[in-house]
Amino acid sequence: MDVEASRSEQFAAGSLVRLVALQGAPELNHHLGTVICFLEKNGRYEVSLWHRSLRKALRAVNLVPLHPLEEVSLWRDELLRSELRASEVRAILARLDTLHLSMDILSETKVGKVVSDLVKRYATRDIAMSAKQLVRRWRDEYQLARLQKEAVVVAKAEP
Repeated sequence: MDVEASRSEQFAAGSLVRLVALQGAPELNHHLGTVICFLEKNGRYEVSLWHRSLRKALRAVNLVPLHPLEEVSLWRDELLRSELRASEVRAILARLDTLHLSMDILSETKVGKVVSDLVKRYATRDIAMSAKQLVRRWRDEYQLARLQKEAVVVAKAEP
């Protein structure tokens, strides 16, 4: 695999990142952004800054991926905003669907409850279906992880 290909895979489209070590625009350091795409021509990532109508082309060294717990917490908080448009909800649900969440993250963030509540807040069928499917998948994964954990405990306890 060549260097350019590996760079383009470093941050997938939709990834949440924190901007760091920007010298030309230091006021943007520590801001959050969403990766739009990798720009082959200049080897940078196009990043849309959160809560600003601004896009920047940034080098990989200026981007730090968010820890899954932080990312899920941010998405959960976004879903709790009352003025959220249906298109924004769809985008957040799509991003959450790409993440593989541990039992700890699901328990700590309570994102499943927030996603479940979307069914009541948004009357659109696609949001309701997406929310239900996502919660169902998380519930199944949570139960499977719990069963696997219990099996390990039982196996260790046996002589």
